[in-house]
Amino acid sequence: MAAEDFFVRDGLPPGMTNDEPVPYGYRRWNGVVWADSWTDTYNAISRQAVIAWRQGFDSKAEQEVEAMYRMAAQFDQLGKELAEKD
Repeated sequence: MAAEDFFVRDGLPPGMTNDEPVPYGYRRWNGVVWADSWTDTYNAISRQAVIAWRQGFDSKAEQEVEAMYRMAAQFDQLGKELAEKD
């Protein structure tokens, strides 16, 4: 398998490795646990990206994936800041 194939899955836009929703209380790789509303928002955008990709709206799907990554980074940063206050 080529390196570029690693990030492309059948039926998923580039940058997504699965279409499973993130569960509530999931601990991220950096130790941050997202609030339920953050998880809901992330899952909604993820679902929109997959739907757009499967309907052939490649640029829309790519925009949604980019939004997912930006949002995840922002949520992680906010989670770290909130943890430092405690």
